[in-house]
Amino acid sequence: MNMNRNERGAALLSVLLLVSIMAVIAALAIDRLNVATRLAINQRGLDQARAHMMSAEAMSLLRLDEARNAADGEGDQITQYLGRTTSLPVNGAIVSVSIEDGGNCFNLNSVVSGRSGNFVRNAQGVNQLIRLLSMLEVGPQDAAIIAGSLVDWIDSDTLVGEGGAEDDYYQNLPNPYRTANNLLFDSSELRAIRGVNADVFKRLEPWVCALPAALLSPINVNSIRSNQAILLAMIFTENIGVDRWRSAIEARPSGGYPSAEAFLQTVGANISADINWQIPTKPAWYRLDINVQLDNVSASERVLIDGRFTKARIVHREWGSK
Repeated sequence: MNMNRNERGAALLSVLLLVSIMAVIAALAIDRLNVATRLAINQRGLDQARAHMMSAEAMSLLRLDEARNAADGEGDQITQYLGRTTSLPVNGAIVSVSIEDGGNCFNLNSVVSGRSGNFVRNAQGVNQLIRLLSMLEVGPQDAAIIAGSLVDWIDSDTLVGEGGAEDDYYQNLPNPYRTANNLLFDSSELRAIRGVNADVFKRLEPWVCALPAALLSPINVNSIRSNQAILLAMIFTENIGVDRWRSAIEARPSGGYPSAEAFLQTVGANISADINWQIPTKPAWYRLDINVQLDNVSASERVLIDGRFTKARIVHREWGSK
């Protein structure tokens, strides 16, 4: 069949249009294939990085238990590992591990005592939080509201405590929610509590943690740093300034203080039996930071270790830097 010039032009135009469409589709397919390939490579790298992290965890727990057993009740052999960054020999990757005392912070869960289903207000923990807030220049009324609201957030009843807030308050917010009636899992949860605005949270964040226990904050006199002296001033009601606590920390013997009493003698403070264990000479909790650099993949993990038992055990993992 013969085609005139117009028909041949239309056919050629149709072919060119079809080729153009196929070229666009092919380009999109190739681009998506490249993206999928990169994602697969990155995922494989992340999986390998996490495998390295798990190995670093196991090795760190082993070394930590060896150090704790060698210490035989003394804190100095354990403390020497704190604050140091160690590189682990791993083929094809750079793995760095550092360990810190995980208890040198205000435990947000210390404002209550008891067990799950029966958490009640702990006056000592509440007072310590109020003193900490005061030293961070939070007004007394705001501090009382924050402390009371934190208690009501955790405690097991639905009664509004002094300065606190229960479900009725949070249910009337533009984006309503309910109280947890349980321990905080992470210090970032503090942001949801009445009275804790962005400014207050920014002030509190460096000093607080959420240990998975309703216990007063264990501030270790042999691992606390001089720039953390505010945590000791938080515990004691005596009129002892932060500078005196800082001086006592800086005067710490190379082997550490043999007891809490020996440390307190340097500042002339007294300790009551009910908070004697709150200033130990060796860690009860450990914070492990692991970083892995593998080709173009970088990954990090923060681990909380409970060292109160014969064998230390991991109680919390957090992926990514905090």
